[in-house]
Amino acid sequence: MIPAVIPVLTSTLAALANTLAILGPMAGNLVAILPRLLPYLEKGITILNTVVTVFEQVGRALGIFRPDEHLDELGERALQAAEKGITQDRFADFADYLDALRRFEIDPRIERDPLSRALAGLAIASHGILDKLGLREKEGELVLLVTRAIEYFTPEKLLQLSRSGELLAGAIAYFTGRLGGVEALEIEDRLLALDQELHPDQSKTALREALYTLQDRLRTE
Repeated sequence: MIPAVIPVLTSTLAALANTLAILGPMAGNLVAILPRLLPYLEKGITILNTVVTVFEQVGRALGIFRPDEHLDELGERALQAAEKGITQDRFADFADYLDALRRFEIDPRIERDPLSRALAGLAIASHGILDKLGLREKEGELVLLVTRAIEYFTPEKLLQLSRSGELLAGAIAYFTGRLGGVEALEIEDRLLALDQELHPDQSKTALREALYTLQDRLRTE
């Protein structure tokens, strides 16, 4: 778990980008959205902790991570391993990369800011989830979307959406305003059905209105 109080933005944007870039292509999409992501993290460490928890729990549920693994610790392993030339793009299989990180002997003397560790962990988790679903190059979009709408993207919700790559990709496109017409209506109905699974006590009308409100906010803020 990330410490309860840390100076979230003491690291500059450029420094964070340089730190994450060492991870290679896996982190490229996350680096690209850092200017849009950091203002949300600036609101407080609770948001970052919550986002990390969402990806951590979904990664465990999908069998990507072990029950005792934590993203900030994996992030530190990944950063130190990358400094030795061990990056995800050198492995044909993502699971082999994770095994390499688990075997890697980290240097406990290295001190690194918690934000860099957490973001590196999120790069691993988002890539792992999307890799399992056969999706590519949406890591940054997924992390940003979960961060911007953390009240909606609970672990249970993200796990629902991870039932298929097509469903998750559709949800990302829907909330980022890239769907219209019949396609938007189709994914909206599927999202509504998932909401009803999680909230059977709420009416379909209320859930649809909440979906519209969230979509409007994400498109305009």
